[in-house]
Amino acid sequence: MRRRPSIIQAVVGCTALRASAPVATPPYSGTDGLRIATFGTSLTANGGWQEPAADVFGGCLGRPGEVSSRGRAGTASDGGVEAVGDVAATRPDIVFIEFGANDAALNKLIGPSTSTANMRWIVDALSTR
Repeated sequence: MRRRPSIIQAVVGCTALRASAPVATPPYSGTDGLRIATFGTSLTANGGWQEPAADVFGGCLGRPGEVSSRGRAGTASDGGVEAVGDVAATRPDIVFIEFGANDAALNKLIGPSTSTANMRWIVDALSTR
């Protein structure tokens, strides 16, 4: 049975967004939709959670949410490093990054320090573009 995001997770996320809204300078005009990028493994590619998340976050901010998904089965954080430019090109307001499951796979040969370094690089690259 596929598990859907819980309402508690949505409320916590929505509360965090509202708490940060007064101090943040929004990168959008009043008519733009909320751009959400999802970036990761098959859990991202096939998870089915993106549209519900866009609805929750868009509703929280009073803007329609648009989702672009860059999920691919079997990919790990090293593939994320290679594809970060594609995600940045969508100019997202929010990015969900999910590579840990495949980084932990024995056949990927990605140790914890490399996984951590890749994830830090991805976050830094997305933060500066």
